Amino acid sequence: MNRLYGLCLNGKIGFINCNGAVVVDPIYDSYMEPGQNRIPVKRDNLWGFIDSFNGKLLCEPRFEDVRPFSEGLARWKTTGGIGYIDLEFEIVFTHLYKNSYQFSEGLVVAYDNLGDYAYINFRGDVILQHNFTLGHSKNQLICWNDGLNHGYGFKNVAGEWVVHPKYYLASDFSEGLAAIQIRKNSKCFVGFIDKFGNQVFKTKYQSAEPLFHEGLCPVSQIVKTQTLFGFINTKGEIQIPFKYSFADRFSDGLAIVMIDKKYGYIDTLGELIIPNVFDAANSFKGPLARIRRDNRWGYINRSGRDVAWDSPFPP
Repeated sequence: MNRLYGLCLNGKIGFINCNGAVVVDPIYDSYMEPGQNRIPVKRDNLWGFIDSFNGKLLCEPRFEDVRPFSEGLARWKTTGGIGYIDLEFEIVFTHLYKNSYQFSEGLVVAYDNLGDYAYINFRGDVILQHNFTLGHSKNQLICWNDGLNHGYGFKNVAGEWVVHPKYYLASDFSEGLAAIQIRKNSKCFVGFIDKFGNQVFKTKYQSAEPLFHEGLCPVSQIVKTQTLFGFINTKGEIQIPFKYSFADRFSDGLAIVMIDKKYGYIDTLGELIIPNVFDAANSFKGPLARIRRDNRWGYINRSGRDVAWDSPFPP
């Protein structure tokens, strides 16, 4: 069963299926990407939720601000504070921090001022504090910088160092690997480590989109004064050559790439599946992707065919 997709129809948001048929009439003012089969929708300045497959209203709009569900909880916000609701839309806990994110592996990151992050569990208990980098729990490890100029490393959820802080920069784990940057002679080079801190491979590249998706990671290098993107595999080998002026991570088997200032989609073999004819493009989420062409937003399917287009806002 395929999910629904938001579409702007005469200034209001409705929802279509993967064939472009309207399933939910345009009565909403805004929406967010779904989480756990629930789409946040906004009407009359309040947020509620609809079913992401059939469009059924699950929760009347009553929250001032929400975020999509993750691991059974969704962040909500009112003038009285911030907390989390469960899948039945009941309040589970509140906290006193200024803001917070989505749950990842049983923890959510909260903060008062950016640059000092705390980690809260499902019960609302603060279990770790004072991380100076935004690191989410991945593979039960958190990218950590204690602000003492020791560099970046990784702690477990008990607050113990698993990979001691020695890297110039580091990112969250993805598919068992984490990108780290090593500084050498005023230059930084990207490498990848496993969850034990072993360097799996190092690269000659100075930048990388730090997360692997579907076994591939976009990296860039300068070729004849031009920055070009390609993809490496989990062994550090070049899987897709450097020939794009931009490349995004893979999603549902396809990745966005830019050629001649236009966006298209390639597969994991580097074949151009959907020609580069779009002015803007988003990753595929199931059978459809949201794109912009000729100053209009709409959806295409995995064959690159038009499915539905936003209608203009009323004058």
